[in-house]
Amino acid sequence: MNQTVLYRILEEAGCSIQVFEDHPGFFGNWRVHFVKGDMRLEFEADNREGWLSLWQRSNEDKGELVHQAEIVDEEHSLIMLREWLRELESLK
Repeated sequence: MNQTVLYRILEEAGCSIQVFEDHPGFFGNWRVHFVKGDMRLEFEADNREGWLSLWQRSNEDKGELVHQAEIVDEEHSLIMLREWLRELESLK
């Protein structure tokens, strides 16, 4: 994942990035923890299994799956991330 583009998308959506984990040697998997308003969230890309997921985290670090889609390519993943961020506005 292009980290610069990912950060720009998150920042444009009013998110604060907490941690980015990139595992290029492990199927190119990556994860980004971020905050939007008072929501703790996480995007996770599991390239081995082929899934892109959005999780909402509770204070107990338990997660609730909000969205999941099949990974087609990086461009499609970025489109999905933008759409999911727009949908988060209704969760506030």
